[in-house]
Amino acid sequence: MNPRFILFIMFAFVLALTGCVDPGRTLQGRPLPPLNVEPGDGRLRSKSPVRLITATVTRVVDGDTIHVRVNGQKGTVRFIGLDTPEIAHPTYGAQPFSREACEYAKAQLYGRQVYLETDRTLRDRHGRLLAYVWLARPAALNDQEIRAKMFNARLLREGYAHLMTVPPNVKYVDFFRQYQSEARAHNRGLWELSDTESVYAGEILTGNYDPANFKKGCVSCKGCRR
Repeated sequence: MNPRFILFIMFAFVLALTGCVDPGRTLQGRPLPPLNVEPGDGRLRSKSPVRLITATVTRVVDGDTIHVRVNGQKGTVRFIGLDTPEIAHPTYGAQPFSREACEYAKAQLYGRQVYLETDRTLRDRHGRLLAYVWLARPAALNDQEIRAKMFNARLLREGYAHLMTVPPNVKYVDFFRQYQSEARAHNRGLWELSDTESVYAGEILTGNYDPANFKKGCVSCKGCRR
């Protein structure tokens, strides 16, 4: 028999076998890791677009600070990119809209599983983990996913917080600016208060944060807590 014909038969046999393999499993029969679909273009992704820490919220301190449990260990998380009104300011007491922000955070977060994303600086000067809090794993890092799934963004969009930019943790700052602008334009939450502009406008950092001089460029009443 012609050797080339034999090789052709063997090659066809191999193709037939590989065509019967379930594409969702390895050759050993173990399931493959799930693939994420990028919204809009249908492309398959074998890796998550961001590293996340799965945590359970055990306490809500106020609108921008929570306690969590991760693998049996407890810790405190401070939200990146925003500031909510102070519930117990040492001089002024409860700031306008502080209790509403805290109650909103409790209703959305207490007792539920969340996903924490860190930025370049992991902790603040008080040892709290600095994080973006996702309510569900994002399929991609775009406006649609951030609006729907990130709690930091939701606080800004609904007017429960104002922008607070502290470099180098500025990954989503452009999105956050847009969400705050939308809340102000529609007078949502704290932005419908008549004195909001004068109380909070000066607290929004402009990017000139100096870690050697903590107060430089920051006049927020929560400056000591960052």
